Amino acid sequence: MKVLELLDEILAEIEESRKSIFSNKKMIEVDFVLEILQEIREALPGDLEKAQKVLDNRDKIIEEAESKAHNVLKGVDSKISGMIDEHRVTQLAYEKANRLVDAAEKQAYELRIGANDYAVNVLDDLASYMQEYMDIISENKSNFINKKNKDQAEF
Repeated sequence: MKVLELLDEILAEIEESRKSIFSNKKMIEVDFVLEILQEIREALPGDLEKAQKVLDNRDKIIEEAESKAHNVLKGVDSKISGMIDEHRVTQLAYEKANRLVDAAEKQAYELRIGANDYAVNVLDDLASYMQEYMDIISENKSNFINKKNKDQAEF
């Protein structure tokens, strides 16, 4: 800003000015300072106008940044919501899969128990039939032995 540069010139003039011999006061070049003050007066409207434009643009830039931030946050919220939904679907799928596995394992266990019981029953029935046949065979064998002994005794 030109005004600040001109004010720096005035300050430099005051600091560099000589002190009066008879007092502690400084002597400055009045015409020089007046000339600078006139330049400040002329520069102020332009500098103020530039400052206002910067402020106007600043507000516009802030509004645009806020709008973009809002849109980004909406997108993030949407993405997070989608990820949460996706995670929930995945969780539900795992839960359902675990329930299906548990049910299948239970059914397999029940089938094994049933198959074992059936096999034991079949083997019990077979052993019973075999025992009956063994009894019949033993009875027939005894009959043949008795008949043989009877035939030999008659002879």
